[in-house]
Amino acid sequence: MSNVSFKPAKHLAGVAIWLALGCSSPRPSWASVWKGGEPYLRPISDPFAWAATQFLDSPDATVEAARLESFEADIDHDGVGELFITSATTAGNAGGSYLAFRKEGRAFFYIGQIGLSRDVFRVLPLGEDYRPRLLVYERLSGMEGTLAVFTNDGRTFRIVLSETIRGGDSGTDEGRRKFAEAFGLKGN
Repeated sequence: MSNVSFKPAKHLAGVAIWLALGCSSPRPSWASVWKGGEPYLRPISDPFAWAATQFLDSPDATVEAARLESFEADIDHDGVGELFITSATTAGNAGGSYLAFRKEGRAFFYIGQIGLSRDVFRVLPLGEDYRPRLLVYERLSGMEGTLAVFTNDGRTFRIVLSETIRGGDSGTDEGRRKFAEAFGLKGN
């Protein structure tokens, strides 16, 4: 015979407390852009709070803790700037990862993530497929980087053309010329 006894009243009381505290409900749902593998298609009322959640990988993240920075650029040429948000916690010398949002009415829609430095990117005319295109310089080192043309289908950014150049201080004359032509700047 076992010394273990089952006391239904205590067991039921424990379950009642557990349910009352909400422990049976699912955890708060939040979208992880990088882990889901699927585009995030739902409307977003506050893209800054949503971005903080993504950058800090926590449903409890705050905008202040994420140290967000943003700018707007009208990449689809519709007269309404798309919102690009990054976190100073993830940025480096070569720029940072930006989450991009399209505004529709009072809501925002996530349209993809792109690595860039806001000082060396340019909005290009729409492609033949009428999709937005961006020219971005992705710095690889002090003397070398990649000029890349990205397109956006409303869900993700994709590289459609790229060329590595030596446009930095220790780069080549040809690389610095290509960089200057691309952005109207000198070197990187």
